[in-house]
Amino acid sequence: MKTGATPELVALLRSGDPVWVFDLYECDLTNSTILRYTTADIDLEVDGETYHASVAFERSKITEKAGLEVDNLEMTAYADDSDFIGGLEFHQALVRGALDGAYLVLRRAFYADLASVPVATLIRFTGRLGDIISGGLQAQITVKSDLEILSGKMPRNLYQAPCGHLLYDAGCGKSQSAYAVYSTVKAGCTTILLQTNLTQAAGWFDLGKLIFTSGALNGEIRTVKSQAGDGSVRIIPPLIAAPVSGDAFTIYPGCDRKLETCINKFNNKPHFRGQPYIPVPETAQ
Repeated sequence: MKTGATPELVALLRSGDPVWVFDLYECDLTNSTILRYTTADIDLEVDGETYHASVAFERSKITEKAGLEVDNLEMTAYADDSDFIGGLEFHQALVRGALDGAYLVLRRAFYADLASVPVATLIRFTGRLGDIISGGLQAQITVKSDLEILSGKMPRNLYQAPCGHLLYDAGCGKSQSAYAVYSTVKAGCTTILLQTNLTQAAGWFDLGKLIFTSGALNGEIRTVKSQAGDGSVRIIPPLIAAPVSGDAFTIYPGCDRKLETCINKFNNKPHFRGQPYIPVPETAQ
């Protein structure tokens, strides 16, 4: 959501005095880490937060049109091996998915004097990071505006074989905390394969969620792709670094939204909201 000019900014622009203008990028990662960068040549302090000048940014123009239309912001980030995200070199972190699903707020800061606070900061663009292509010392980043949610399929409720509820939501009726399992990883982990102390049958946590609760990866959340009977867990996307022995995590079982899973795994048939006996299109006449 864009914000309008303040009276102080209008007065500054009308005064004819020099004005310094810089972009402020605030990127909220899925693990609650917030990265802040600026296009200024020096770090800036704005509203008690530091915006770093270590990574250089270029971006496309922001267009404004009447009506509702999904807009994209194209950004190019330039960073070298001295810039890091969560302990990993900037571009390596991007390849590992550190910015996947992150939310960006782009502001413009207006200064009458760089030795003072900005006269005003205006929000110019907000959205979620989409495609990220990293190579060499630069990365191409696409940011999709909040209006992207309008491109969702309608109507919301469809006749379909899988259950229409999300696991643990109000319609499902199951409590996520009741199914939480607490464990730790063992030695020999990689960024995609965790060796753990889990003892559940193979597949119990498939399509579930795993959250690290200690160590350098504390707060990192990943989807469980598969879980084997020996306790090993394969996750997606890859972690930014491999966990070490003793790192704790909480893991929750997943659901493929099939009727048999609802009955046999969660004993939740009364809340099943699919139509499993609808003929597939190839057989319907």
